[in-house]
Amino acid sequence: MFRTVAEFTEAWKYESGSTLKIMQALSDQSLAQKVTPEGRSLGRLAWHIFKRNRGKAEDFRYAAWRRQWGKYFVVRSFGQIFMLQGLLLLLIISPVLLVVGQEQPPLGLLDGLGVMVWLAGLAFEAIGDRQLAAFLKNPANRGKLMTGGLWRFTRHPNYFGEAALWWGMAILALSAPHGWLGLIGPMVITFLLLFVSGVPLLEKKYRGRPDWEEYKKKTPVFFPWFPKEGTGDRV
Repeated sequence: MFRTVAEFTEAWKYESGSTLKIMQALSDQSLAQKVTPEGRSLGRLAWHIFKRNRGKAEDFRYAAWRRQWGKYFVVRSFGQIFMLQGLLLLLIISPVLLVVGQEQPPLGLLDGLGVMVWLAGLAFEAIGDRQLAAFLKNPANRGKLMTGGLWRFTRHPNYFGEAALWWGMAILALSAPHGWLGLIGPMVITFLLLFVSGVPLLEKKYRGRPDWEEYKKKTPVFFPWFPKEGTGDRV
């Protein structure tokens, strides 16, 4: 079913941990209302990434590791990809873990704010993925950069949307006992996307391309804003 590390690990990474939490939430209406949105977004993202990668060549990042690690690829993949991501996943889903299994107060203003942030993140991620898929599907765009749609306002709308989803969940968790600990989740995913496995690895692929360097000058890295002429990098 899975031909490459990318196909399996991407689907596994975003789907694991969600199904059990949603099932546990069904016995509490307010709890279900808080947890179910993130379960839906995880399922959407897992399915989108699986469809995008299925039947295609291995992601360039995993392919590079395959070459670098040689005969130790399987062992290092188990530890560095699956086990490490499993540990990080436990930190990232901390808002969900804090909500599950605890008595929940009635939904309030914080919950409304959390849902709005979550919806904004879902919109950015889903619309960004759809726009990119349509762009790549057009043969006339082969070899070109995606600079329209949401990509006009941020170089990584899908990454921004993913981070916003978890910030929304963390806000939802604030009304739970010790809910502030749930802020660990979005802080971890935002750090990873901005400085470790997201933006740096992807942008390294395009470094030195004239069209990329020009696009980079005008468009914020992560937080959406209007394009602006000038030099330097904006987050």
